[in-house]
Amino acid sequence: MTDSLLQDVLLLALGSYILHAMWRVLRSGSAIAWAVLVAGYLVTAWLSKAALPSLAGIALWLPLLYPYAWMAVSALLWFACTMKSGVGSAEGLSELTAYFYSQLALNLAVALLSVALPWQSWWLYLFFPPLLAGIGYFWYRMRLWRDAQQLGADNFMRRGSAILAWLVPLAVLAVAVRWTPRLLTLI
Repeated sequence: MTDSLLQDVLLLALGSYILHAMWRVLRSGSAIAWAVLVAGYLVTAWLSKAALPSLAGIALWLPLLYPYAWMAVSALLWFACTMKSGVGSAEGLSELTAYFYSQLALNLAVALLSVALPWQSWWLYLFFPPLLAGIGYFWYRMRLWRDAQQLGADNFMRRGSAILAWLVPLAVLAVAVRWTPRLLTLI
């Protein structure tokens, strides 16, 4: 593959990640979801401008380059807005709640893995956005699988699916973090 084709594929992965988030919010029909998505973008843009003030236009493009950080901020806002009002427990919003939950879990897992492997987890977070976006999407699919297993299952299956929904994506993330030195040789 040529470099430009590889760049296009990687940007397409990030673009599809963002479009999937917007589609999920649009499908929910929730005004709160739109508000937290926009507010999450603005907070991420403000934080990126505060962190790197010398770069022109960074507040516009950095949240798009790291959409999983944008979605984590949106997830924090989502849970802050819906915990008290009970909106997160509504029937039509369960997939959206699973989406925000998975994105928050991804970012918390990276932060927790940084205790054991300090530089690898942050390098993976910063230099491989498409890989992290893929792991975030995988975590979301595992959360949906877990929710499907909860319906009508016995106690053993409910606990097993809850454990697997956490451990499988965490294991994938841990392996990716461990392989970060090898991935950095590809840059």
